[in-house]
Amino acid sequence: SKKDDASEKFTEMVGTGLFISALVFVMLLKP
Repeated sequence: SKKDDASEKFTEMVGTGLFISALVFVMLLKP
Protein backbone atom coordinates (compact mmCIF):
# COMPACT_ATOMS: atom_id res chain seq x y z
CA SER A 1 0.00 0.00 0.00
CA LYS A 2 0.98 3.65 -0.28
CA LYS A 3 1.33 4.01 3.48
CA ASP A 4 3.82 1.13 3.60
CA ASP A 5 5.87 2.69 0.78
CA ALA A 6 6.02 6.01 2.61
CA SER A 7 6.97 4.29 5.86
CA GLU A 8 9.70 2.32 4.11
CA LYS A 9 11.08 5.44 2.44
CA PHE A 10 11.02 7.32 5.74
CA THR A 11 12.88 4.51 7.51
CA GLU A 12 15.46 4.45 4.73
CA MET A 13 15.89 8.23 4.97
CA VAL A 14 16.37 8.08 8.75
CA GLY A 15 18.88 5.24 8.39
CA THR A 16 20.86 7.19 5.80
CA GLY A 17 20.77 10.29 8.01
CA LEU A 18 22.09 8.35 10.99
CA PHE A 19 24.83 6.81 8.85
CA ILE A 20 25.96 10.22 7.55
CA SER A 21 25.82 11.70 11.07
CA ALA A 22 28.01 8.89 12.39
CA LEU A 23 30.43 9.34 9.49
CA VAL A 24 30.72 13.10 10.11
CA PHE A 25 31.07 12.49 13.86
CA VAL A 26 33.98 10.08 13.30
CA MET A 27 35.67 12.48 10.87
CA LEU A 28 35.38 15.33 13.37
CA LEU A 29 36.87 13.18 16.14
CA LYS A 30 39.91 12.26 14.04
CA PRO A 31 42.95 14.43 14.79
